[in-house]
Amino acid sequence: MKTNICNGSDIKDLSYRLDERRDGYKIPIVSEYMFNVMINNESRKQFICYFISSLLGANYDEVFNSIRFIKNKIVFRKSEDSNGEVDFICKINKEVVGIEIGVCENSRDTENNIVFSTFKFGMGLSNKSIHNIDRLILINLNNYSYFGNEKSINKCTMKDRDACYGNDSLEFINIYLPVVREKCYNFVFLTNWEKILLVFNETSDSVLSRICDNSIFNEYVSCAKEASQTEISLAYDRIVYEEKEYLNEIKNSRDDGYYEGMEEGIFEAKRSIAKRLLSYGVSSNIVCKCTDYTHEDLKFL
Repeated sequence: MKTNICNGSDIKDLSYRLDERRDGYKIPIVSEYMFNVMINNESRKQFICYFISSLLGANYDEVFNSIRFIKNKIVFRKSEDSNGEVDFICKINKEVVGIEIGVCENSRDTENNIVFSTFKFGMGLSNKSIHNIDRLILINLNNYSYFGNEKSINKCTMKDRDACYGNDSLEFINIYLPVVREKCYNFVFLTNWEKILLVFNETSDSVLSRICDNSIFNEYVSCAKEASQTEISLAYDRIVYEEKEYLNEIKNSRDDGYYEGMEEGIFEAKRSIAKRLLSYGVSSNIVCKCTDYTHEDLKFL
């Protein structure tokens, strides 16, 4: 099964970062809090239904009228999810479709999601019989991309070789948000589901104003800005603070290592210079003046 997962370093340049909250700031759904408040929310189900119907080429009304929210909270990394349930269930072309969805920060997250979903599929842990599921789909919103990847989406399918569930299959859809973001400057080439993801994640009003030519887009932006200031403000601020502290710790560790290495390098360079000067027959008095060594220090070189 080919999944086009990166084996090298993931590129972060156009990935979405969690910024400090401010007036009018719209938190992107790459924040797990925002994802669950705006996407995994039955009272705002029009947004996830619009995305699912656009991505899968389904009828919006059919998805909207049939969608069921299975979990109170969706985890991004499926290996942390001990429950065998899917995240959503809806009808597409009269078939019952079970959908799992998550945001991946790197290729390892994507691999883990695929492995875990494949395990659930193979072991029959998705409660297919309870919900009468006909199709299973895993959607990874990858907040990274990699060199050589110019596609915003990659799809593949795994068939049930053991025939435990008839002709069942598990479909994987990998979406690369940085590639979608790169395309946002050329709107003529954007598909509708790509525009939806930009609306979900972009925080720039100037970018959003170019995308929001649809009433549901404007509705989402307005609702998301309000939620950013009220429902998840404290939790989000704490996450951003902890992230900044973590990055500062890494920076300080690197700085300490740099200065320690620099001091050690200076010490070794001075020692080498003193030894070479002495080997050339330079007097110890001159060597001491050049290196700040004492005559006692020179005895231990």
